[in-house]
Amino acid sequence: MKISDAIVILNIKNYNITNIQHISYNELKKHYHIQSLIYHPDKNNNNQNATLIFQNINNAFITLKDLINNTITDNTVSDDNVDESYNNLLINFINYLINHYTNTNTNTNTNTNTNTNTNTNTNTNANASNLDDLKIEADKHLNIFLETLFSNFSLIIVEDIYLILAKFNNNSNSLLTNKIVSIIKKLCLSILEKNDIYIINPTISNLLNSDIYRLTISNECVYVPLWHNELAYENAIIKIYPILDSNIKLDKYNAIHYTYKNKFSTLLENISNNVNNITINLDNNNYTININMLKITKYQIYILENEGVPIINNNNILDNNIKGSIIFHIHLE
Repeated sequence: MKISDAIVILNIKNYNITNIQHISYNELKKHYHIQSLIYHPDKNNNNQNATLIFQNINNAFITLKDLINNTITDNTVSDDNVDESYNNLLINFINYLINHYTNTNTNTNTNTNTNTNTNTNTNTNANASNLDDLKIEADKHLNIFLETLFSNFSLIIVEDIYLILAKFNNNSNSLLTNKIVSIIKKLCLSILEKNDIYIINPTISNLLNSDIYRLTISNECVYVPLWHNELAYENAIIKIYPILDSNIKLDKYNAIHYTYKNKFSTLLENISNNVNNITINLDNNNYTININMLKITKYQIYILENEGVPIINNNNILDNNIKGSIIFHIHLE
């Protein structure tokens, strides 16, 4: 592939054929991830040329990556394999955003702190104020950059980015990383809501308790039963994505699938101590499994019927009388 064609395919506008060899590997990957997400065949089923376009994007990335490898002698460019799956591209793109702005803000703070140490104590408050101003400017810069970047994406991609970050749930030990994630999430929600798409992320407890959420749309209060998947209100679409632990799944019938792991020896010890039940806590909701009902096998299913999430009644969206099952997938070793 011609280098000039590769530059056009990856939509690289701040470099041309005379200086493209100076592009950093991280920036090249950013352009690759963006174009791959936009034109990935999984999200462009209606475009017959999607597969060909996606292949050209990969070829363009490889062409420019090889060019960089040939112009850099210190082996700083990793020759990693390209995982073309949509989810992997999405996660890599999010990691790029977080890492890029974490490093940018860290460098800003370090430089500011170095200058502060050279000043007298009388300037401490002024330097602290300058640092706050720098942080505000950094936040503005991030928001402007993201708004421009996300304007290239379809609403489906924006929604997918938000859903991945919603599961992040401030698990990082870095306050800066958490803040960047929060900014991206808010921007995604803002873009979606401007297009009349509203996303709610209930907990498993919200579902088990048949909770109803008050949502404001165009200054109107809308009551949303959280055990539904998607609801329409006038021109708006309300999507409900529960945030679940990795061992909990919810199927299309609203049945909960819970993966439980334990040892045979532990259960036998419980029985010898006259403890005949296993108590499993689902977000402050306790459920009991009778050990005596279990088989001596490595895998089995234990079902609690009519104790789970309400089954959806499309004729009456607030009906929560009929509950689904909780299916425990028990693994013993």
